[in-house]
Amino acid sequence: MSTIEWNFSNTFPLPYRVLIISVIGLWAWGSNLQILSWLSIDVPHLLDKNNNTPSSHKAIYNLAFIFTSWIGLNLVIFWQVTGGVETEIIEWTSIPLVCYVIVFAIIICPFNCCRKKERMRFLRCIRRIVFSFSSDIPLADVIMADILTSFAKVFGDLYATGRILLHCDEVYVGNRGWNYIIAPLFTSIPYVIRFKQCMTEYIGSNRNDKRHLFNAFKYASAFPVILFSVLQKWYKYEALTAQSIVWISHSTLFRLW
Repeated sequence: MSTIEWNFSNTFPLPYRVLIISVIGLWAWGSNLQILSWLSIDVPHLLDKNNNTPSSHKAIYNLAFIFTSWIGLNLVIFWQVTGGVETEIIEWTSIPLVCYVIVFAIIICPFNCCRKKERMRFLRCIRRIVFSFSSDIPLADVIMADILTSFAKVFGDLYATGRILLHCDEVYVGNRGWNYIIAPLFTSIPYVIRFKQCMTEYIGSNRNDKRHLFNAFKYASAFPVILFSVLQKWYKYEALTAQSIVWISHSTLFRLW
């Protein structure tokens, strides 16, 4: 790893990069709602015909500002305490851990603060896209699932973040072969959700609407890529840990990919 890359990792460790990317996504969603409002598009009917009080862009901006302020404050404290020194960064993983605890506490907080309506709507949407098998899927749920596919890598990084924060050792992440399987499984979660939605809509149409089936194939195409990524990393891991015979060669794997 080059000096520039290592300094960047010390300045913005993986746990903070996950949070920063997520908050940027929240700001982007607020800007999308604002643009739709400028274009005089009927957002309530577009996202959910049964919901006449959708989240306004101002409410989303306000929630994004709350998260940005807290994460920024925590990151500044982290910089001051660790000074960008690797040993100090490993020693003080409790600081980003506290940041995550507060962020999740804000999201699930039942009290009427920090834009409760928007937070509860988000949690209900997550519950629907994960557990619901109704063929009548609101556009808001489809958009949410599509957004999550854009954050697929963040899901894998979230697993690595958990290992970093719980084991207090960034070097420990990836040292065991099973990590090369579990992390891609997290990455595949958004595609599984979207695939489930497409198949549910296809079955709900009595298998007449092939559009949903083709969409399901599109999202299912991500699974071989994830599988080959696992095999590639597992091959490298096995090559480093033992001189064993592998059933698939490195060059063959890249040809398949």
